[in-house]
Amino acid sequence: MRSAWVHTAAVALTSVVLVACSTSSTSSFAVDDVWARSTPNGLGAVYATFTTDQDDELVDVSVDAAVAAVAELHEVINDDGVMRMQQVAGIPVSASEARVLRPGDYHVMLLDLPRMLEEGETFTVTFTFASGRTLQAEAQVRTIEDDTMSQDHSMTDMDEDEAPMSGGNSQEMPRG
Repeated sequence: MRSAWVHTAAVALTSVVLVACSTSSTSSFAVDDVWARSTPNGLGAVYATFTTDQDDELVDVSVDAAVAAVAELHEVINDDGVMRMQQVAGIPVSASEARVLRPGDYHVMLLDLPRMLEEGETFTVTFTFASGRTLQAEAQVRTIEDDTMSQDHSMTDMDEDEAPMSGGNSQEMPRG
């Protein structure tokens, strides 16, 4: 009788553990409104909106080499009244609110584009997170005028010598 009780308790405990594990692995995680733009000087950017029910961090991004030689995570900061772009190691994604990558804020910087991206074309972007999750999405190329969230400044105002450099350098962004 006692062994039957121990067996029942062990089965019940195992069921609770399995339910807890399966619940955590089926969390909600999505990327929406993925779009990109480019400039004649070999630069581009990707923007998107991430939603999740668990805190995470975007730590890497990649695109096909036919689109850009390098893809980096960047942010725009106000450094004593001067807008600067700098590479970051990660972009936090919170369960409490959507993380929007947008002009003038966090974004994916595309460097060394072999050609200017054409409006309407699409390409695949792979987002990698600290948790090990990866998401693939199709980015559609738009003009900055197509985006209602655009800021005062745009990449089209940058000269090549003001363009961001690979390796985490902070670069000044002119105000438009």
